[in-house]
Amino acid sequence: MPTIRFSGTIEAKTPILITRVGQGDRPLTMVVMDSGRPVRVPVIPGETLKGLLRSLAFNIAVEARKRADPAFTMSLEEIYEEAKGGVAFASGPNDLTFDDERRNGNPVVSLFGAASPTPIRGRLIIEPAMGRLCPQGSITLDMGLAEGVRRDPLLADNGLIHLLRPGEEKKWSRQMGLIRHGAKKKKDLEDAQKALRKARRAQSADFDLYETKASEAAAEVEKFKQGDNYTLAVQRPLPSKPATPAGVIFDHRMEIRNASLLEIGLFLDTLRSWSLDLRIGGGRTAGYGRIELNYSIQILTSEKWPQKPEWLTVGSLHLGDSGMTLDAPDPTLEDAAKAWASAEEDIARARTPK
Repeated sequence: MPTIRFSGTIEAKTPILITRVGQGDRPLTMVVMDSGRPVRVPVIPGETLKGLLRSLAFNIAVEARKRADPAFTMSLEEIYEEAKGGVAFASGPNDLTFDDERRNGNPVVSLFGAASPTPIRGRLIIEPAMGRLCPQGSITLDMGLAEGVRRDPLLADNGLIHLLRPGEEKKWSRQMGLIRHGAKKKKDLEDAQKALRKARRAQSADFDLYETKASEAAAEVEKFKQGDNYTLAVQRPLPSKPATPAGVIFDHRMEIRNASLLEIGLFLDTLRSWSLDLRIGGGRTAGYGRIELNYSIQILTSEKWPQKPEWLTVGSLHLGDSGMTLDAPDPTLEDAAKAWASAEEDIARARTPK
C-alpha cells in the first residue's frame, strides 16, 4: 500500500475569492510565526481544496456507474455519504470488517473519508495552502479589490438618453436625484462616525451625544438602502470583494497514505478532471479563482519505515491552462493509472454495502 506525497505551489493567476462567516471585507488569512512573531498570510483552507476534489471524484465515479448501467440510481444516504461524507443523523454498523468492505467497494469514501453512517478515516490528507510572506514581512490585509459601482449606461454613453420614450427621461432624472440623496446620507454617516472616534479619543463629555447621532445616521442609511427605489436603482455602489490578489504563491502539500493502486489511480484522474477547469473559490463568472499548480512527487520507501522514513522523488506534476502534465515514469503511478482504467467499470457497478 504505497504512500505518496505531492509537495509544491499553487499560484493565483486571477484573484481568489474564498469567504467565511464573519470574514467581512478582508481576504481569508491565517496566522503563522515568522522569526518568532505572529503574522497573517493568505490561505486556501485544506477543506476547501478537499471538498472540491471530492466533488470531482464523486462525479467521475457516478459517470462511470452510469456508463455501466444507464438506469443507475442512488439513495439519498448514499449520495450524502459519497459526496459530502454523510449526515449526522445517519447510523450503521461499526466493526472493522464493515470498514474494509466499504473501502473495497467505494474508493471515493476510502480516499476522502466519511463521518457517517460510521466514521471512516480518508487516505487523502490535504493541508491548507499557505501564502508566502513578502520580503518586507506579512502581506498587507487591505489588498481586497476596491468597492465597485454598478454604472448607469446612460451616464457612460450620453447618446443613449435620446432613446428614451416620452416621460422616461423625467423618471431617469428622479433616479439620479435618489442616488445623490443616498450619497449625502452616506456622507452624513461618515462624518458622524468620524466625530464619534474623535470624541472617544478625547474622552469628551459629549461622547454619548455623538454615539446617538452616529447610530441614527447608520439607521437612516440602512433604511434608505432597503427601500425599493434604491434597490432598483442602476447606479449604486457594489460591495468590495475580499479577494487574495493575483500573483500570490501558496506553498502546499497533499499526501495519500497507504492507498490501493486503484485509489491512487482515481485521485490522479480527479486531478486530470480538475485541470479542465482549474479554479478555486467563488466569483468564477467575474474571472476569479484561476490558478496554476506545480508539485514534486515523492514516494515513501518502506525499508526503514517508521523508524526513519525516507522519501524518494519520482517526478513532477503540473496543472495549468494546458491541462495536466504528469512527468513521473514510476511503476507505482503507472500501475495505479492502469488499475483505475481497467477496473473502472467494475467499480462502477459496486454499491456501498448496507
